[in-house]
Amino acid sequence: MGKTIVVKEHETPIYEIRIENSYAHFDEVLRQLKIAGHRVCIVSDTTISKYYMKDVVEIVKDYASLVETFTLQPGEEHKNLDSVQALMRVWVTLVCAFSQTLSYVFNSSEFI
Repeated sequence: MGKTIVVKEHETPIYEIRIENSYAHFDEVLRQLKIAGHRVCIVSDTTISKYYMKDVVEIVKDYASLVETFTLQPGEEHKNLDSVQALMRVWVTLVCAFSQTLSYVFNSSEFI
């Protein structure tokens, strides 16, 4: 097993970073997160994304009902409210598109 770092703000845990040498335990982590049937957005910076995003998305797709990615420029200066706002626009678009697809499937005459 790898190493887990807990990121805190004012001693309050915010999120965990898990460092592994391979994807060997990734399935276990995804099962623990209980994402089956949920929509997942993987957020990364462009540096990390070009090396790992494709592999991570392929693994997560086996668990989640929908997987989307969001990349931002590297560096703490890009972790700001503008980035959060852009991420939320992407997520809202995804949720709406997913809802419309379900509406089509359940309202289509082919399925009645």
